[in-house]
Amino acid sequence: MDGEDQSEWSERDEELIEVLGEGWSYPRAAAATDLSAKTVQRRMSDPVFANAVSARRRERVRQISAALARLATNAVDVLLDNLASEDPKFALRAAALTLDQTRKWHGTADGEEFARRLTDLEQRVRATDGDLVDDSVDTGTDGLHDAS
Repeated sequence: MDGEDQSEWSERDEELIEVLGEGWSYPRAAAATDLSAKTVQRRMSDPVFANAVSARRRERVRQISAALARLATNAVDVLLDNLASEDPKFALRAAALTLDQTRKWHGTADGEEFARRLTDLEQRVRATDGDLVDDSVDTGTDGLHDAS
């Protein structure tokens, strides 16, 4: 069956492509498809079959990436809701998480001012653990704390 095209694959081959495309190990894929690990290894030595598995794996990665993008949008919505929270604990924790993730997203902090604001914010978050908010700390970020 070396070099065969997709239309010649058995139902078991299709199942094997599916589970291998999901990232399963050869022994696990073999057990799931009632094949030996050696047969799985032999099938994967066929370039056409291996390409089909790779294509399935790429499709799965695309699906997972799309799902994560949707979840990220939801997570941002939660952060926005918490940034606007009346409870300073929620607002400060959301702000700290946002700044932390922003720093990671952009690779490095953008200058000393960003680092100072993050440090100040982290101190305020620690202070809220005891239900205390230090009004004297200015993060320089509008809307995080209203000192009025």
